[in-house]
Amino acid sequence: MSLSTMPNIWGEGKLIAFSGLDGPTNWRHTLVGSATTQPLGIRFHLGPDVLLSFGTNVQLRDAEIVLGDAVRLTAQTSDGPAELEFAFADCWRLVGQVNGALQPQLSEHRNLEAGHLHLEVAPADDGQRFCIALGPDSASQAAQRACEGLELDVSRLVAQRSEFVRQLDCSKLLADADEKTYRKCAELLKVNVRTPEGQIRRRWTTPDVWPHRHLWLWDSAFHSLGWRYLDPQVAVDSLLSVVESQLPDGCIPHMITPEGHSEITQPPILGWAAWKLYQETGDKVLLEACYDSLSRFIEWFFEQRDVNNNGLLEWHKEMSNIQCRCGESGWDNSPRFDRPIIDDHIDLNSFVVCEMHHLA
Repeated sequence: MSLSTMPNIWGEGKLIAFSGLDGPTNWRHTLVGSATTQPLGIRFHLGPDVLLSFGTNVQLRDAEIVLGDAVRLTAQTSDGPAELEFAFADCWRLVGQVNGALQPQLSEHRNLEAGHLHLEVAPADDGQRFCIALGPDSASQAAQRACEGLELDVSRLVAQRSEFVRQLDCSKLLADADEKTYRKCAELLKVNVRTPEGQIRRRWTTPDVWPHRHLWLWDSAFHSLGWRYLDPQVAVDSLLSVVESQLPDGCIPHMITPEGHSEITQPPILGWAAWKLYQETGDKVLLEACYDSLSRFIEWFFEQRDVNNNGLLEWHKEMSNIQCRCGESGWDNSPRFDRPIIDDHIDLNSFVVCEMHHLA
């Protein structure tokens, strides 16, 4: 594989996070950020944000690898080109090395909601090594983790974290497909995998570790359809993590965290997604694991989402709110829900009929 087919675009807002494919994650306390271009750096979202920058008057010159969990690039400084590479050691630590005029610096980082942050920098053969670490419990915990991180081999970590994307089989792509885009999609799916925690008993996926860091019903179904081409077991986990979150009354919440859940639902497409996975994998165990729960979910809709008792279903609306967002429908913030009346919704009824077809 040519290096030219690896994702290599450093853009404003690029998600930087540790993947649950590589080790345990932490929902409440995690080191997650997004790329910045002015200055070149990472804005960690820790409540409030903390900026890790690599110097002023620094411009991106070229990039070899830009993934959510591993980066290797060259920057242009006033003293000439300089190299930067970093990778996640775990969900608490980002380790890296720089040379030339690049200098890792942290902005103010007091009273963080996520815990304590510490940056440790040490000289290396041709530059500096650094480790930024999060310690939820204490400043000393963060400092110890950062010091220990300096002992890690950065280049080896970059190779390990990028292996998942590098080893992808692209032989089945269409002749005119963009291989780099395919690998970019795969790395984005990878970085948003989380590990079992609290009431979520298996690996699960989130749309993005920040800001939508929870487990969401129909997002997870869509994620599973992507994962079926990369790792069918992750696809199954993504789907079953939602199904297994069903409440005693049959509702499957639209949002689940390790510690709680929402009180509304989302479009019922889990049976459709399970059938799509079955067509790819032939995994009847998945269908058996889903059937009873998803059948009960459909029954819940008829019990709870037909308030005018006419046999047609309605999304739940906040009737007292003239600007109701109706998060259940997936049409977030649509004006179609602004009227404080009961509507029979064509899309919900179509979803349910489609779901019953696939369950049958």
